[in-house]
Amino acid sequence: MTGFVPGLADGRRPLRLAHRGDSRAAPENTLPALEAAMRVPGCDGVEFDVRRSRDGVPVLLHDATLTRVQPV
Repeated sequence: MTGFVPGLADGRRPLRLAHRGDSRAAPENTLPALEAAMRVPGCDGVEFDVRRSRDGVPVLLHDATLTRVQPV
């Protein structure tokens, strides 16, 4: 992936990605947030962070802890 798509006068425009999905529609890093982002006009795709839980299970989570997104 080059990071550019056709569009501007020079034939290219920056790729527009929704980081962690559309948190206006659903909690970030959830399937509903990622799907909602793809319905936003002009959104070319989604981008998210994958971390491993303590027991090695991959999870979508931007931060190193759950503190910001969950009352833990």
